[in-house]
Amino acid sequence: MALPDQLTDEAFNTLLRTETDPLRLIILGWAAVEADINAHATEAFEYPLGVPFARVGGVSQRIAIATALGVIPIRIADALNALATLRHEFAHGARHDLTPERAAQLRSKFGEWVNPEVHDALEHLAPVYTVVYALNIARVGIQVAVEYMRTERARRIQSTTLADLIRQRTTQLKTEQPPAPDSPEQ
Repeated sequence: MALPDQLTDEAFNTLLRTETDPLRLIILGWAAVEADINAHATEAFEYPLGVPFARVGGVSQRIAIATALGVIPIRIADALNALATLRHEFAHGARHDLTPERAAQLRSKFGEWVNPEVHDALEHLAPVYTVVYALNIARVGIQVAVEYMRTERARRIQSTTLADLIRQRTTQLKTEQPPAPDSPEQ
């Protein structure tokens, strides 16, 4: 199973609509979300890391760093960690099926993002639909945060560029007169 790099919205939505095997869905879906996190966090660093962001620590550490950078909304970080944990369970053989109880645990992590009617419906659907919903929320949450981050960064850059700051400071220096040294009396 080849893991996806960043997926287009169309490819991601196709994955969510067509993949019915919970193992493949969580592995491929999380890989796509993680690729987004890695790409957007790399973009958010203003100084090059020298190593790919995907190689920085474990997934929990990358989620924490991406949250600090504004790539992930702080209120969704715990839910992303829950998705990453589920992916880890499936990938490393600790879980072979998605039980209704495990789906309910995952749903609870995404509770504030789930419309109450959808939450009720998910309780009565196959557990795989909870994974689909969680992956979709993760992807959209990251996209919204990244767009906000980009807008804020562009606004800050436009309002105070380094050149403007240097000009302001040199103008201040020109107008400020250094104190006159005490002249010796003779």
